[in-house]
Amino acid sequence: VNYSRMIWDMENVQQGGHLSLFVDKAMKLLDLRQVMVEVETSVMSKVSCTACKVGAGLLQHYIKSGKSDKEIMKSIYSFCVSLNIQSPRVCQGVTLLFG
Repeated sequence: VNYSRMIWDMENVQQGGHLSLFVDKAMKLLDLRQVMVEVETSVMSKVSCTACKVGAGLLQHYIKSGKSDKEIMKSIYSFCVSLNIQSPRVCQGVTLLFG
């Protein structure tokens, strides 16, 4: 994935005012430019991807076993923070945005 190109596209589209409100909100909440820069330059990105896959599998298990939304969101946040996938602020934002 060419993150530099994605950042360039986001900056140019944003100047033209063509981003959806959802994307604009996500960019402000999660600082997507910084996340993409960190992923692009991180040696941990492959580890993070593997951890994400494990987390997704765990999430599917929780859903099938009938855990509440609150329990699942707490687990997602804890998983993200404990593995240092992103900063606690980004983990919280992702959990709230997609939970």
